[in-house]
Amino acid sequence: MDREALKKNLADHGLKVSRQRLQILDFLVHTESHPTADEIFRKLNQDNPVLSRATVYNTLNTFVETGVIHALDLRDSETRYDASLHDHGHFRCKVCQKLFNFEISEDLLKHELPGYRIEEHHVTLRGVCPACLKKEKK
Repeated sequence: MDREALKKNLADHGLKVSRQRLQILDFLVHTESHPTADEIFRKLNQDNPVLSRATVYNTLNTFVETGVIHALDLRDSETRYDASLHDHGHFRCKVCQKLFNFEISEDLLKHELPGYRIEEHHVTLRGVCPACLKKEKK
């Protein structure tokens, strides 16, 4: 996503465009690591030392509230952030703690429980990733 698309994304969600918001959103859009707020702050603060931790936290909360990004609340760790809004699940490696995206079939999403309306879903699988399995075999 280029800078103009990022600006449009913020404006489409009713948000004022600021340098800090663009910087945070750009970082999230271009990473698949599902970073925590502290990880985002540490990385961005290297290039922009005036960026405060409070600004990062407040911006992330605003982005989640307005639907710009998703917050991933994993039961065994800090909240992580994901700018990928398409339907997908997450796999958490219990060895290296990395979080990976995976696609979810449309059939799974169309399934409804009788008498219920599904408004959102979260799929998180846990196990061991291929890289850690390879190390385990050695």
